[in-house]
Amino acid sequence: MFTGIVQTTAQVREIRDEGQLRRLTLTV
Repeated sequence: MFTGIVQTTAQVREIRDEGQLRRLTLTV
């Protein structure tokens, strides 16, 4: 259970990073 939660949080962080990168590329 705990490992699953860690994996999900990691995925969310990756998605947030991707979103930020996309925003940066769009602004640039």
